[in-house]
Amino acid sequence: MSGWKKFGGTNKLELTNNLTVNSIVTDSLSLKKFYLGDWDICGGLRVKDNAIIYKDTDLCGNLIVGKDTTLLGEFSVSKDTNLYGNLVVLNDAYFSKNVYFDPFGNTLLNAVNGGFGFNKYDPLATIDISSDRVQTVYMKTSTIENRNIYAQCLLTIQWILMELVRLMPK
Repeated sequence: MSGWKKFGGTNKLELTNNLTVNSIVTDSLSLKKFYLGDWDICGGLRVKDNAIIYKDTDLCGNLIVGKDTTLLGEFSVSKDTNLYGNLVVLNDAYFSKNVYFDPFGNTLLNAVNGGFGFNKYDPLATIDISSDRVQTVYMKTSTIENRNIYAQCLLTIQWILMELVRLMPK
């Protein structure tokens, strides 16, 4: 017998379970079951369709996402994060430190123990404003009537009313 039938014919290749070679060159590779073990790729990896990863993924370089990203769990960042678009928060937002409104840290909001510090790190009052401008507070309204009360004490109002009643002609 000569030729390929001498070595078992086509059925011999189909029954082979293990293949040990130095390298494989192929135009196409299909895996019917999960690959068990580490797979080191020294080059790029492109996935044409969906990729599902069931365990942790460590990215040691940059991640570039070309379309939308949906996160279904918590998202933790241990270093600075730069956002070049709008930040839309549909629920509560919690800040443990300051909120800066310019890249130099000159305009800030600090909230500690029920006090709001505008350009002030440790507010001493409910609203504590620090400014280096001629006008610290400027308010404008488009309504005909405008009423502003900066501070009002209940005892002071009672005293003023008593004085007005006392001064009224009898």
